[in-house]
Amino acid sequence: MKSSKFLLTLFFTLVFSLSACSEATSTDDTQTAIAKTMSALDQQTPTAPQPAPEEEHPTLYPTYTPLPTYTPYPTYTPYPTAAEVEIIPLPTVVPSTPVVGEGIGSVTACGEYFSIEVLLVPNEAKSIQTTIETHIYEEIATGEFVIVKFELVNESGETWDKLFTDDFYLIAQVDGETQKYRAEFDATNYYTRNYAYLNYFNVFYDEAQPAIPFKSVVVFDVSPFGTDRVFVFQPKFPSTRDIACIVHIPLE
Repeated sequence: MKSSKFLLTLFFTLVFSLSACSEATSTDDTQTAIAKTMSALDQQTPTAPQPAPEEEHPTLYPTYTPLPTYTPYPTYTPYPTAAEVEIIPLPTVVPSTPVVGEGIGSVTACGEYFSIEVLLVPNEAKSIQTTIETHIYEEIATGEFVIVKFELVNESGETWDKLFTDDFYLIAQVDGETQKYRAEFDATNYYTRNYAYLNYFNVFYDEAQPAIPFKSVVVFDVSPFGTDRVFVFQPKFPSTRDIACIVHIPLE
């Protein structure tokens, strides 16, 4: 504001100096004009200085971070098919007819794999013992239990894995028909365990070592009305479960 007044004063001073040289302009008029102009400037309301407008900057969103690129799993490699693997089958022995033993107390060869002898029950002229009570400890028979005792020798020259219930059968004639009974697993185990002092070999758990005779028993649940009973031994190869040989031994 002070700068504006100074400039106006300077301006009018120059005008006044020039007007002094001019006859058409009077000194009083000039001073009157200067006084009015200065009065008008004093009456003006000073305007507050306005700040310079700030530079507008757009608000930026955070930079987008892309998700990591999906890495696929390795390609599945299939197992070789059966056509790519050479399979060499083991020889299968299928006996044509069973070997029939002479009976109680006689050793019968079962091919080149075993020899077996059905033993006599002590103090009795027979090979089997039946339980009239129809039970062996916790096992209850639907008919009656028949216990067959025998001695077995592994003649194969190699350790033979444990035998199974379907390696032993008992055949009997009931009402004119042939009935075939498989060995009872639980009843055989109960009998073998509770007569452990007799050192019976458990054929369902123990391996048969070569050339070592061992005594064992198997138990059958049969009809009490059966006749012409025959003990059947048909061991199977441990690896293939194919029948190695078959022996029939009459018990009566």
